[in-house]
Amino acid sequence: MMSIHRDDTTELVLALLEHSRDPVPATHEPHDRAWSRQRQLCAFPTTVETHTPIRRRAMIARVAVWEPMPDDDRQWVIDAAKTVPGVLDAYHLVDPGTGNGLSIAFFNDDVDVAQVKAAIARMAEEIGWNDVPRPAPRSETIYRVVRRG
Repeated sequence: MMSIHRDDTTELVLALLEHSRDPVPATHEPHDRAWSRQRQLCAFPTTVETHTPIRRRAMIARVAVWEPMPDDDRQWVIDAAKTVPGVLDAYHLVDPGTGNGLSIAFFNDDVDVAQVKAAIARMAEEIGWNDVPRPAPRSETIYRVVRRG
């Protein structure tokens, strides 16, 4: 049987609500305590079968600054990166006024970014990308994701 998980936004809202609730007073009727237990079970995302809390994995982000952002088709870079387990998503953004851009990728924190770069390099070699000189990003920084919604 497949587990069903709550989405991240629901998880955040319910977690905030849980922290703002007062404990149920002992004078409440038993049915109120049962409702409180049900609310407690729903406060954090759980698997449907066991009501075991799901722990969110820590994430890192790689941000590359491009000046200017290459305007050729680079979807293959994102596709190659996503072949590495733990690569969550990647985006290429461009400022239409300046042509500058960002490349932002999100990973589980246990992903070795060197493996991702190696997967991209292998794909670049396969398609002959390196046969012509190409620009490189002005900077590249790895960040730890501390909040998400």
